[in-house]
Amino acid sequence: MKSKIKLLIITLSIFLIQLIGNKTLAQTVSGTTSTNGCNGGGTITAASTGLGATPQYQLLLSGSPIAPVVGDTNQYTNNNVFTGLLSGIYTLKGRTSASGTVYTSTNITVSNGYTAMTVNTPTATTPCTTGMIALTTTVTGGRANYVYSIKNIATNAVMETSVAKSATTHTFAALPVGSYLVSVTDNCGTTITGATSITQSGVLIGGILPAGLVLNRITNGSCAAKIRINTFYGLGYDTTGTRPATATDKANFTWRLEFNGQSYGQDIDADGNPDLAGPDFPGTTTFSTLPGGITDRTLALAGNPKYILKDKCGNSAAYTPTTTFFNYRAVNCGGVGQLAIQNANLGGNLACYPINFTFTNTTNPADVILYSLTSASGQVPNSFVVGKTYNISYVDASGGTTGFSGSNSIAFSPTANNYTVGGLNKSILAYNSFNLGITVNNGFVGDVIKATIISSTVSSTVGLTSSSTLTANGVNNLGFTPTPYSSNTLPAGTYTVQFSGPCGTYNQTFSAIGYIGVLSSLSTTPVCGGFNVIGNTASVEDASFYEIVIVSGPSNVGAVRNLANTTTSLPFNGLSYGTYVFGIRPKSGSIFNTQTVTYDASSTITIDKSNTGGYICSAGSTNGVLNIAASSASPAPGNVLSYALSLDGGTTYGAYQSANTFSGLASGTYLFKVKDACGNEVTNSAQIGVAASPVASVNGMPNTATFCAGEAGSTITLSLDVNIPTAIYNWTGPTGVFSNISSDPNYKGLKNPIIALTSLSVGNNAITCTITLGAPCNSTSTGNLNIIIQPLPTLVIVNPAAVCNGSTVNLTAPTVTAGSDSGLAYTYFTDAAATAILPNPSAVGISGTYYIKATNSNSCSTLKPVRVTINTCTCTQLPATGTPNAYTKVGITVQQKQAGWPENIPNGFIALESKEKGFVITRVQNEGQISDPKTGMIMYDITAKCVKLYNGSTWNCIKKSCNN
Repeated sequence: MKSKIKLLIITLSIFLIQLIGNKTLAQTVSGTTSTNGCNGGGTITAASTGLGATPQYQLLLSGSPIAPVVGDTNQYTNNNVFTGLLSGIYTLKGRTSASGTVYTSTNITVSNGYTAMTVNTPTATTPCTTGMIALTTTVTGGRANYVYSIKNIATNAVMETSVAKSATTHTFAALPVGSYLVSVTDNCGTTITGATSITQSGVLIGGILPAGLVLNRITNGSCAAKIRINTFYGLGYDTTGTRPATATDKANFTWRLEFNGQSYGQDIDADGNPDLAGPDFPGTTTFSTLPGGITDRTLALAGNPKYILKDKCGNSAAYTPTTTFFNYRAVNCGGVGQLAIQNANLGGNLACYPINFTFTNTTNPADVILYSLTSASGQVPNSFVVGKTYNISYVDASGGTTGFSGSNSIAFSPTANNYTVGGLNKSILAYNSFNLGITVNNGFVGDVIKATIISSTVSSTVGLTSSSTLTANGVNNLGFTPTPYSSNTLPAGTYTVQFSGPCGTYNQTFSAIGYIGVLSSLSTTPVCGGFNVIGNTASVEDASFYEIVIVSGPSNVGAVRNLANTTTSLPFNGLSYGTYVFGIRPKSGSIFNTQTVTYDASSTITIDKSNTGGYICSAGSTNGVLNIAASSASPAPGNVLSYALSLDGGTTYGAYQSANTFSGLASGTYLFKVKDACGNEVTNSAQIGVAASPVASVNGMPNTATFCAGEAGSTITLSLDVNIPTAIYNWTGPTGVFSNISSDPNYKGLKNPIIALTSLSVGNNAITCTITLGAPCNSTSTGNLNIIIQPLPTLVIVNPAAVCNGSTVNLTAPTVTAGSDSGLAYTYFTDAAATAILPNPSAVGISGTYYIKATNSNSCSTLKPVRVTINTCTCTQLPATGTPNAYTKVGITVQQKQAGWPENIPNGFIALESKEKGFVITRVQNEGQISDPKTGMIMYDITAKCVKLYNGSTWNCIKKSCNN
C-alpha cells in the first residue's frame, strides 16, 4: 500500500513540474504607450516574455510595417522604444532571432489628443494709400503656448514676432499696405502659416466731394431761420447728385466747418450749433448751421464758410459753398409769355420772403410787371410780351437787392417753346437702362404734361404713357405705366416720345444707353495659405463709375474694390480658401452680373496623374513602388512638398516624408496626401497595377462606361492602372479615335490619351491598350474598354409665327417642336448655356432668342434656339359683305348732279363730291386752344400735325391700329 501511495505522489509531482515549466516558457509580446500631447508625440515601449534577453521587434500600423523600416516585413530591431508616433492602432511583432517564431501583440492604441492647428488672419483694407492697419490672428487647435510672427512677403522681412503666449489671438502692430505671411508655432514645434493682406480700397479724397454744396437757411425764405452750410445731395462722385457715394466710401470720410478761419465740429453743448472742440462730422451728415446760429446774411458771407473734407490718413480738401440763385423759366406758350420763379433750387438761398420783383420791358419802359414771391416757387400771373426782354430788379424782406439772382434780365422767345427731353441719366439699378426726365420749356406750374412712347427699338415699351405735373423748375421724372421695368427705368434704345400739354403737342426722338460694364472673368494667384483675385471687366466706359464686390463667400463678404482701369479691378488679396461670388455694379447701384471662383489647396497643389502610380509584375507580389508626381504653385519657399501614405484606405496616414516614393506595396488603390510648406494639403489616390493584367479606365470608370453622343469639343480621358516610366503604350480602337502624331492629345502612345467623344460611334466602341514592359517584368499585356455611346435626341425647331404687341407666344405648343423624337422632355431657357430658366414658356411676350432643351429616356439632351417675334402691328378689318341695309340720303356737290346720287352710296349719312376741292375740318393751333372739348369731337392739331379725337378725357391723334 505504501508503495502505491509513493508512486502516486511521484507522478503528481512530475505533472506539476511540467505545468509550471510550460507556464514559465510561454512567449508574449506587449507594449505600453505614452505621449507628450503633440502630433507625432506618441511612444510605444515594447516588452516580451519567453523571447530571451535580446528580443527583436517590429512595429506595424494598421497591419503594415512602419518601423524599423517602412514597408519592409523582414526588418526587426533590438530597440524596444518606438517614438514619434501618430495617433492610431498599432501592433508589435517579436521574435528571438531572424529564424525564430514571430509572435504578435494585441492592438495597442496611441491617442495623442492633438487637434490639427489652423490659423486665420482676416484681410484688411485702408481707404488711403498711406494707411496703417493692425491685423489680428486667431489660432484653433495645436498646443499652447504659441509664438506669432508676421513677415512682408515682398521683402521677406519679419515685421514682428511675439513671445510665447497662451492666448489664441494676437494683434500685430499696425502695418502699411502690403501682402503678409503669418506663422504660428505651438508648444509641439508645429508651425502653420497663412496669408493675409492690407489693401487700399475705396475712393481716394480726390474722387469724392460734397455734391450740391450751398449756403442756405434751415427754413427757406425765413429771416429768423439759421443759416447753414448744406451739401444738398450728400457726398458723391460728381457735383450733379446722380452718382451718390456708397455707404462704405462715406464711412471713410469726415468733415469740419471752417468759419472765420477756425475749425468747427459737432455740437457738444446742445445749443444746436457747431463747436470748436466738437468731433468731426461723419460723412453721412449733410449740413451744419453756422457758429452761434447766425441768421444775418452779411455776417454769414463775411465768415467765408468752407466745407473741409478729411480722410482717415490726414489728407483734406476744402470746398466753398455757393449761394444759390433764383431759377427763372420764361416761356412762350401759344404766343403768350409766361414766367415761373423758383427759390428752392438746391434747398433755397439766403433771401427772405416776401421777395418783391420788378420786370421792365427793355423796349417799352411803360410795360412793367410787379410780382411778390412768398414761397419756394411761384407763377407770375401776368402775361409777358413774347419776343421781348425784361430787366429784373428785386428786394427781399431784409432789404437785400443783390446776390440772389444769377441773371439781371429774361428774354421770351418769339416762337413757341417745345417740350424737350432732358435728364437721360444712366440707371444704377438696372443693366443698360436709363432714367427719363423731361425739362419743360413752356407751361404753367401745375400743368399736366403727358408723355407717350409712340415708337421705340424696344418694342415692348411702345404705348407706355406717363403723366407728370409741372413743377416750378420744369423738371419731371417720368414713370411709364403699365411697364415691366422698375420705376422710372427704361432699357437702352431709340425712342420717339410724344409730349402734350396745354401749350401744345411735340414729338421728340432720342437715343439713350445705360451702364454696360460687365465682370467677364476672374484671375487668381496663389499666396501662402490663400489666394488673390482680380476682376476682369469688359465694356466699361469709365473705370470710376464701377466697383467689384464680394457677394458671398467664407470671408470678406461685402468687400469692394474700385477698378484700376477699364479692364481690371484692384486686387482682393489674401482671401481664405472657399467658393466666392464676385459682382460688378455702378457705385451705389445694383449688381449687374457675377462670376464665381472656387479656390482651395487643390488649386495650388497639382497632381500629375499621368506620372503617378506604380506596378508589380505579377499578382501577389509585394514589391510595388508608388511614385507621386506633384507640384505646388505657392511662392518659394512655400512650394516645398512632403508626402504621406495610407495603408488602410484613408483611415490613418503615416508620417509625412520628403521623398515622393513608397515601396513594399502590393497591388491595389492607395490614398495619399501631399502637403506644401504653406500648409496646403490635398488627398488623392493612385494605383499599383498588375503588369500582367492591367485595367483600362475612362474618366476613372474601369472596363465599361456609357456617355451621350458628344458635341464638338467634348472629350474623355483614358488611362491604364500600370504606371511604368519605361513602358510602351499602344491604344487602338475605331478608325479616327487615336492619332499617330506624338504631340496630339489623342496620340496612341500616351498613358492617358484624351479623345473626342465625336470620334466614337453610337453603340459599342471597343478600345484596347497594349503595354510592353522591359525589366524587371519583360512582358506584354493588354487592357480592354467598352465605351457605349447613347444617341442624342432629334430636336426640330419651328420658329413660331410673329404676333402683335400685347399678344404672347406659346413655346410649349407641339407645333414648335413638330418633327422631333417622341417622348422627349422639354425645358426652356433664356441663355445658350441653359442656366437661366424661362419663367413662363407658354406665354412669352418679349421678342428675342430663347432655347429649348430636349431630353430623352437615356438622359441625353439636345439644345437649340428658337426665335420669338413680337411686332408693333396695325391691321385692316375686312369689309362687311352682303346687301347694304341703308343708303345715303344727303349729298353736297359742285358738279352736275347725277341720277341716283347720292342714293346709290350705301351706309352713309352725307356724301360730299368734288373733282378739285378738299374737305377741311376744324383746324386749331393745338388742343389747348379748345377750352370745353366734348366726347367725340374731332379737329386738326396744327402743331401735332394730325387729326385728333377727344375721347372724353384726353385728345389723341387718330392712327391705324388693331381693335380686335
